[in-house]
Amino acid sequence: MHRKTGRKTHQNNGFTLVELIVILVILAILAAILVPACLGFIDRAKRNEELTHAKALYTATQAKLASLYDQGLMPNVDHRDLPSFGSVGYSWKTEWGEDALFSASIGVDPYICGFFAGSMTEPGGGRFTYRGKGLSGLKKGYKIYVFVYLEKNTSKPWFYYNDEWTEEAPVFASEENCKTLTYKGETIYLAEMCVFNHHAGNGSASHGAVPAHTEDASRTWQEIEACVSE
Repeated sequence: MHRKTGRKTHQNNGFTLVELIVILVILAILAAILVPACLGFIDRAKRNEELTHAKALYTATQAKLASLYDQGLMPNVDHRDLPSFGSVGYSWKTEWGEDALFSASIGVDPYICGFFAGSMTEPGGGRFTYRGKGLSGLKKGYKIYVFVYLEKNTSKPWFYYNDEWTEEAPVFASEENCKTLTYKGETIYLAEMCVFNHHAGNGSASHGAVPAHTEDASRTWQEIEACVSE
């Protein structure tokens, strides 16, 4: 004969309301910690990818300058489709840019891209002999002293100067109406050349100017610098 103890068997009916609330609070705390970290990781990955693209395009552009030197040609003389930043009436993509982009094989069209090489003109705008310094000075016109790369209109620029990549814009001085930069203790007179500028409209990529409206004017260097702090 079995005796009944009167005890009820305990059954697991799931979490209580309090337990569920505690779990939800823990999940919310974890999300608050992990989501910003994940977003930061994604942003850093994108920036690193943009830097990789910038380096590839810089290398392709410098190689093109070296090729011009080998052929005895001059940037902005034999390639008149290289406007300065802020110029109006030019295509957003130059023939120069097409060639460099093909060589770089990065698979994207940068929003803005350009460089500063040594200026080949004398203060009076006469002979192309790099400030009267002959062939040794003329070679400065084929070296990139500053390179700027802005992949998207929402990106921040990457800059290359003083032989390193940085997110800080270079600080220029000005002499004789020309931007200058100190490089290894020497004052370099610079000529700016814009290779890509989506802000400039959608004209033809042929040499020379193409029609453009005032609202399609390309970004000036000051506007590019402003992107750093946006």
